[in-house]
Amino acid sequence: CVDRVCGTLKEYEERLNNMGFIRIHKSYLVNYRYIYAVQNGNVRLTCGRELPLSRNRADMTKKKLLEFLKNRAIKNEFAI
Repeated sequence: CVDRVCGTLKEYEERLNNMGFIRIHKSYLVNYRYIYAVQNGNVRLTCGRELPLSRNRADMTKKKLLEFLKNRAIKNEFAI
């Protein structure tokens, strides 16, 4: 559920920004689809792993996750 890559996270953050990824910490870039919970300064992934959530990125992470979940709910509401 966690991969290591070559290159800078900044490069990947810019490339994957519109594909559902968010930078939660200076060392972690996460796909929204795999976030199970955000609590106590951590992000818990659907695989059970917990990653630290930067205090500086906490508000933006929560905001973007909420937007993602709302959009997904709207899409599911209209799905046949």
